[in-house]
Amino acid sequence: PSFIPVNSKTIAIILQGLIIEYKQDLFDRIIISILKFTNESRKTIINIVMQFFINKSDLENATKAFLFFKKHNLIADSKLILSLLFLCTNMADNQRAIQIYYAATRLGVKNIVLPNNL
Repeated sequence: PSFIPVNSKTIAIILQGLIIEYKQDLFDRIIISILKFTNESRKTIINIVMQFFINKSDLENATKAFLFFKKHNLIADSKLILSLLFLCTNMADNQRAIQIYYAATRLGVKNIVLPNNL
């Protein structure tokens, strides 16, 4: 079989679609197969996906993306995790913010703090 090279943006767009459609099984297969065998940075792909949903203030899909990646012990940059926490608090979802904060710290994310109003 021939291999068609894809870039981080292409992979991220595919993953975004799978998150929106809640296709965790396909998402998992792509993470396991594509991310293992490409030279693309996992972090770049994760950050593109997370940034897409955060920029749209799409808390539901940003949370799904966080959880889908978390299942594989993959996490976005701390700056994006902070943005997700602030999105939670802006949407008055403090419980979600606390859950994301603790999940991120368990995965080893450094330099994040809970927003002051929690």
